[in-house]
Amino acid sequence: MLGSLEVGKKADLFVIGGDASNPYDAVLAATPIDVRLVMVGGVALYGDMSLAPLGPPDPGCETLDVCCHTKFACVAAPSSSPSDKFDQTYAEIEAALGQGLQNYDALGLSPWTRSPMTPLVRCP
Repeated sequence: MLGSLEVGKKADLFVIGGDASNPYDAVLAATPIDVRLVMVGGVALYGDMSLAPLGPPDPGCETLDVCCHTKFACVAAPSSSPSDKFDQTYAEIEAALGQGLQNYDALGLSPWTRSPMTPLVRCP
């Protein structure tokens, strides 16, 4: 046994939907829609909207459309300085990366284009 789930301990875990009587196949067949909850260090960071209240209150979480299902994601973290950018939301990070890829393509340094950015998930 690698670890245990107990009060007072921090946990990294994920919960997926699927056939509970066949858990290994459920993991292998899981799609982005099937991810119900992701916790890191005992903190809920991603999952179904019904579980969003489990996410950290500061700086809060945001909603994402994942394969036509609404999920919550807690990307931003409390920031100690303006330069560390920990307080950026997913939307802000995606916009900055997308703009950076467009700017790079405009330089004409590569025979390939990098923009637009690949989506976060691929839906079945």
